[in-house]
Amino acid sequence: MLRWIGSDRGRVVSTHSLARAFAAVIVAVLAALTPASAQVFCEPLPGTAIFCPCFNFPSGPGRGCDNSAATGGAALTAAGNPSISNDTLVITVTGVGNTSSSCVNPTGNVPSVLIQGDVVVAGTAFFDGVRCVGGNLKRIETAFTVSGVFTSTVGISTTSASLGDPLSAGFVRYYFLYYRDPCPTFACTGTFDTANASNAYQITWTP
Repeated sequence: MLRWIGSDRGRVVSTHSLARAFAAVIVAVLAALTPASAQVFCEPLPGTAIFCPCFNFPSGPGRGCDNSAATGGAALTAAGNPSISNDTLVITVTGVGNTSSSCVNPTGNVPSVLIQGDVVVAGTAFFDGVRCVGGNLKRIETAFTVSGVFTSTVGISTTSASLGDPLSAGFVRYYFLYYRDPCPTFACTGTFDTANASNAYQITWTP
């Protein structure tokens, strides 16, 4: 609580205290939105600066918002070597699922798109999920999941180059999965709320 005192000098000090407090809040929010060294980010958990638009929170860290199949949210991870000369990077997303448009018969075989971007954005409502990746967005791969799992099958660096974004050593790119979840009465109800998104992942490319 600010305490205003009688002199002009006191007012200046109080104003500076308010500015420092405001700056601390901004730093805390940016820290929540910026990928950590662990590379996983955009985890819309309760109590964080990023939250699911219709309170369909994930079951734990490392996941996107929950979906209509109640998988706890789609979880994106990466393995392999993100090397320009020897690209063996594979991105896997588990917990992808949906129900039919009538909201019955859960299935894990749904259309999905692996998205690459070059900018981290504030957690933005994205259908029933949250998107934290922006900038120069590229559709790296479009495929149906199998039993709730998406696994990339293309050379990611080669595909990025073919889409007009050639990668070089030291370049940082961000990835998330966008997938169909057509139950219109789940979470953010409405005709157009028929998709969801995984958490996001930061990749730093090497030579």
